[in-house]
Amino acid sequence: MPVKTCIVTFTGPDETVHLTEVQAASVYEAAAMALRQFRSDDWSAEDSHWTGLLEIVVKQPEVKHRVFLKKFNRFLESESGTLRQRSLRDRVRKILDEKP
Repeated sequence: MPVKTCIVTFTGPDETVHLTEVQAASVYEAAAMALRQFRSDDWSAEDSHWTGLLEIVVKQPEVKHRVFLKKFNRFLESESGTLRQRSLRDRVRKILDEKP
């Protein structure tokens, strides 16, 4: 998949909106990169990063996705799926493990 510019938005429980821009080849890679950044940032470090909702806007052409973190975490915890799904899961896990 080609790498695209994505704007990822997370709204905290206090309705504070956090936004970051990442370069990713999939919605889940964009989610992982944004979560890594949000979780390491003192201004947006919240427990709800584990259960909230990310909104992902893909540029050129603009496309919007919404990812429930509960589903995202189930995806990460799974060991089954096609070769493509397992490969994507490995890339996403690696992104989350990297330092921003």
